[in-house]
Amino acid sequence: MYQIKINVDVLKNLTCFEAASYFSILSTMNEEGKSSSTINDIARILGVSNVIGKNLKKFQEKDYIQITKGSRVDGKAGVQNYYSYNIPDKYFVTVDSKILELPITPIQLGVLLKLKAYTLIGTNIIPFDITTISRDLKINRKAVRELQELDIIRDTSLGFRLVDESIFIIN
Repeated sequence: MYQIKINVDVLKNLTCFEAASYFSILSTMNEEGKSSSTINDIARILGVSNVIGKNLKKFQEKDYIQITKGSRVDGKAGVQNYYSYNIPDKYFVTVDSKILELPITPIQLGVLLKLKAYTLIGTNIIPFDITTISRDLKINRKAVRELQELDIIRDTSLGFRLVDESIFIIN
């Protein structure tokens, strides 16, 4: 397991499912931000395969990741692509890859990642109530409630708090 830095603006501009897909891709990368994983490897992490290719293309078009076409791999259909991203040095949040071990759906994963992007600096506090999260951040109210039931997020006087600081790293 290792810690992944994600640009806050990128997370804010993705849907919850896209955020989960993006994190799954980043979780295959090494410390230099490079990966030679296949689409199938990435799909296995997320548990779905039908949209990974579409999301990869979108992420490439928006320059969230770079894709270098590889060569044909013996005995396999298609080519081996290489993925990379620019590890942010400012305006980022850090999430440990062990988040992928939580008993949550891809949408719930995306909700958590997007919520982390809205935390107060140096905390895991999301300073919004459920109505604001649902209406303004376009995050499903039901998914937030389910994450509360799993005790992954909790109510606070300021809004909500991401509970596990070993997953949701405070920078």
